[in-house]
Amino acid sequence: VVYQIEENPSLEPVSDLSATVSSTKAKITFSKTEDTTELILTDSDGKLIKTATTDEESYTFSSLSSGERYTVTARSKNGSKYSASESIAFAIKPEKVTGVKYTVNENGEIVLSWNEVNSTGYVLYCYDGTDGEAVKMGSVKGVTTYTVPEKYTSYGVYSVRSYVNADGKNTYGTVSDKITASVKVSAPADFAVSSLKETGFTLTWNLVKDADGYELCS
Repeated sequence: VVYQIEENPSLEPVSDLSATVSSTKAKITFSKTEDTTELILTDSDGKLIKTATTDEESYTFSSLSSGERYTVTARSKNGSKYSASESIAFAIKPEKVTGVKYTVNENGEIVLSWNEVNSTGYVLYCYDGTDGEAVKMGSVKGVTTYTVPEKYTSYGVYSVRSYVNADGKNTYGTVSDKITASVKVSAPADFAVSSLKETGFTLTWNLVKDADGYELCS
């Protein structure tokens, strides 16, 4: 059930509504009028979470859920009369992504996966070594897997970060722990001795894609 806001334009409305958000709280500040201020908190589905009244110029909602989007609607109240309302949307920081791991699919591509958290989506990063600078590879919504594009497979280190979008603004969670991933290269094909002499011999093989070098053992 979506909560409906009733208005009566006879009262001066609340203005300059803003939200300061922490891990589980949101402090709502505003320019109040001479009347009492009513604040109505709803979630992303329009479900009523809480209604509060105050004669101060701020109010703090607590026990909010990580990764959730909320809307606060404020209006002046005097008895059964209400002013026009003003609303603001905000998001609570989503949880840190955990359980990041990888597999290599049949096409030789690195596929990242992770545990789901309450969020709008996820941003994927790669690093040139564990201390390298983060490079954004892309983002996904509604899934917890990502196939690393070929141009990023050589980076070898990856992480995931959740985010929540509210009113066009993204709120990001903490970046996940980094993992190291690599694609196993194929064994050289057509390995052969091309010439044999008293002083030695020459070995030949086909080049292997993505190989950095070759190790020869006797």
